[in-house]
Amino acid sequence: YDEVCYFDPDLFFFKDPCDIYKKFSNYLILLTPHIVNMSIEERSDSSEFDARLSGIFNFGFIGLKKDKKTLDFIKWWSNRLDDKCYFDSVNFLCTDQKWGDLIPVFFDSQDVFISRSMGWNCAPWNYSERKIIKKGKIWYVRNRFNENIEEEIFFAHYSGYDYIRLMDGEILQKNDHHSIEYDDIKPFECFYVSQLQEFREVFFNYITLPYTYNFYSNGVKIEKMHRRLYHSTLFQNMEIGNPFDAKNEKFFLKLQELNMFSTNINDNLDAQIISPKTAKLLKVFNFLMRVLYRRLGYKRYLSILKLFQATSWYENQLHLLDKSNNALYFRKKII
Repeated sequence: YDEVCYFDPDLFFFKDPCDIYKKFSNYLILLTPHIVNMSIEERSDSSEFDARLSGIFNFGFIGLKKDKKTLDFIKWWSNRLDDKCYFDSVNFLCTDQKWGDLIPVFFDSQDVFISRSMGWNCAPWNYSERKIIKKGKIWYVRNRFNENIEEEIFFAHYSGYDYIRLMDGEILQKNDHHSIEYDDIKPFECFYVSQLQEFREVFFNYITLPYTYNFYSNGVKIEKMHRRLYHSTLFQNMEIGNPFDAKNEKFFLKLQELNMFSTNINDNLDAQIISPKTAKLLKVFNFLMRVLYRRLGYKRYLSILKLFQATSWYENQLHLLDKSNNALYFRKKII
């Protein structure tokens, strides 16, 4: 194909998507940033910090026109995603989209269209800058920093919702980390709920489909820790065979032996930090660290902290599977 657009399945178009393709007459790549407004004052509801972690551009949408430059970019991108398509803020990774930060560097400015329209890709991470209003049957977005700026919504990105609960009218947003709730967003969310409910049969036909690579061959769910351990075995050129095989003695059965399976794992770090149970553990941990400080002294204590930072990565837990493995994975090298 000469022109290709990728759209996340949780996008909703308020206008004809074909209008996007008109941009290819002048550009090779089409992108939408997470946020487009600069707030001088630091705001608790701003997604500025999140954008720095997850990437400048949201890859729920990206458009590419066939050209040697874009084909080279796809090869480069594909190569990076072979074993680095996951979230790890320490190593500056955010699945497939963080790599997009380099696009304005790799391509000439006249080749890249960066939409600064607030009507493109309205989403929970930019609700702090975009006020949603409805006039008749038309939805508009208004700049919260400058109410004189208003435009029609082209497409919205209903990301991070619990979609099963949405079908019952319950709105649970998991991507939005700030505590501010905007009254103008609620009707916008309710509209999406009504659209899902209208196509209820089609929705459930797809939402219930299992993702093959989320499970071992016996149907047991693969956890984040398992994936990162496997990533480390690749990096260390360890031969462990098929990682999906539930009869694999070097991987699955070893994980099972170590009881590395749980039916109630919460990957939300914020939720884990503020839990009462974690607060008690932190109190004990801090006590032990004070004892360690008194025994080691200032300089050695700092060295221990640096070691903790590296060894806390999931990749550096291979010693649990193999006691003889004392290699330390550190970003792009093994020491």
